[in-house]
Amino acid sequence: MTLPTPADPAQPAGPPTPPGQPNQPVQPNQPTPGRTLSWAPRPAETAVTLAAGLVMAGLGFTVDPTGRWLVWAAAALLFGIAAVDLLLRPRLRADGAGLTVRSMSGGRSASWSQIEMSLRSDQRFGRSVPSLELDIEDDLIIFGRRELGADPAQVLQQLTELRTAL
Repeated sequence: MTLPTPADPAQPAGPPTPPGQPNQPVQPNQPTPGRTLSWAPRPAETAVTLAAGLVMAGLGFTVDPTGRWLVWAAAALLFGIAAVDLLLRPRLRADGAGLTVRSMSGGRSASWSQIEMSLRSDQRFGRSVPSLELDIEDDLIIFGRRELGADPAQVLQQLTELRTAL
């Protein structure tokens, strides 16, 4: 009975790389067939929103009674934004079958043939602000950078690459 010999450490693992092509590892959120990509608000932004809500709630005890309700309303709004960020993760998921979108009204899945994607750029406070528009049958869903946790132009590029890779 022969025992298997360990692999030679001088030999690279896996199939050899063709000459002239560098050995590139798969990057996170890079579209490849059979892989699922997802986008959600950044955890750090959610944490800052939650911390700001806590600060506002604490400040509510230091102001006059009328201002207290306004400050507490602002704190409740910040807590609501943080709760939505935590509960609706991921906001957008893509795989070989299509897209899944999560929102306050529930989740929605659609195949690639039912989806039209575009990038829209609006002017806000003198800056160009991109947003990703998904037209799924009769619904128009718009995502900004905060909802996706990434630049909408990059998300559109990755979605397009995933769609064409199929």
